[in-house]
Amino acid sequence: MVTAVPNLVQARDDHLGWQVGLKSVFLFHEEKQVSGDQLLTEQGWMPGLFGQLDWCWDERCLLAQAEWLRGPVNYYGQTQLGQQANTETREDIIDVRIVGSFPTIKDNLHGYIGLGHHIWQRDILSSQVAMGIDEYYQWSYLLGGFSYVATVLNRDFQISGSVKKSFNETLDVQFKSVNHATSEIKLPSGVGVAFDIKKKFALSKGISVSVGPEFSMWMFDRSDAFPLRENGITVGNATQPEFKHYFAGLSVSFSK
Repeated sequence: MVTAVPNLVQARDDHLGWQVGLKSVFLFHEEKQVSGDQLLTEQGWMPGLFGQLDWCWDERCLLAQAEWLRGPVNYYGQTQLGQQANTETREDIIDVRIVGSFPTIKDNLHGYIGLGHHIWQRDILSSQVAMGIDEYYQWSYLLGGFSYVATVLNRDFQISGSVKKSFNETLDVQFKSVNHATSEIKLPSGVGVAFDIKKKFALSKGISVSVGPEFSMWMFDRSDAFPLRENGITVGNATQPEFKHYFAGLSVSFSK
């Protein structure tokens, strides 16, 4: 998920602003076995919505941001016996954050820091050879980054980048079996990065439109084993494999 900041020229003036937009991103999710071999992938296009409120004063800004992605993607995996198990996963991803931006010694460069929360609901449908799984991930995170205005061929482009570090990571798992086995897994701390480029065009009555590509990713190591329970009775262990997920796409937003 990408963190954007207001236009740096606009940030020099006191104002209360807003931004709303649409996006389409391609998700590529990968999980690996202990050996490092690929266990499964999920991939597909997902539409999304995002919004932002920003309050700027003296070249500083405080932003409240929310983002929602939803859609089915293709699942390519295998059973514990190594049998191919392809199906579909229904994804819901919500990301909210509070971000503060501040000036630096360069007029066209701002820094920012923030706090966010990430929710990822994953409904893996049953296939002919494997039962489905409902998974609910969530974690909070700290972020820090920059926003830079670059002039290319007399046109200004805003380039933003950030790094993220998670905390309070959890995963709730429920198997779609007769007894609905469940597990609560504590995930290890993860890291993420985000990058985007935006071109802004002025419209009328103070409204502008921004268009550009974006990229982000999260990486988590393999979790420890946690009890798997049926009707309160421990019947085994559950582990979340090492995983990475990548998002790449295009966004269009309107702001004032």
